[in-house]
Amino acid sequence: MTLTAACRDHERLRLDYRDHSGASARRLVEPQRVAKWGRRVVPRSVGRGP
Repeated sequence: MTLTAACRDHERLRLDYRDHSGASARRLVEPQRVAKWGRRVVPRSVGRGP
């Protein structure tokens, strides 16, 4: 699924990443729209907790 499709279809996305200390972390978000940041496209979203 693309970010734009997730926005359009009101889907939730699970993001797995490493926090500042290097520990694994996970976040569930509801993307509202995408934004261009330099050469990257990033989701603008509402976080829904871990």
